[in-house]
Amino acid sequence: MGADQPEDRRTVQLNMGTLYSEAVELVGQEEADRLWKNNRLDSDESWPGKWAKAMELIENLRSSSADQ
Repeated sequence: MGADQPEDRRTVQLNMGTLYSEAVELVGQEEADRLWKNNRLDSDESWPGKWAKAMELIENLRSSSADQ
């Protein structure tokens, strides 16, 4: 990170294939397909908030899986 960026700024690189595979393992193929379709990222990435939504989705799936 450059000196001009705030310390709390983070860069996250998402591997969408890995995230999808993890979703399938956590909730099954049918539910993962439904979630993926409803929360997919725009191909032009015009709304960066969707990256946060994707991470939130995976964290929620992890939490749900841990609770079961």
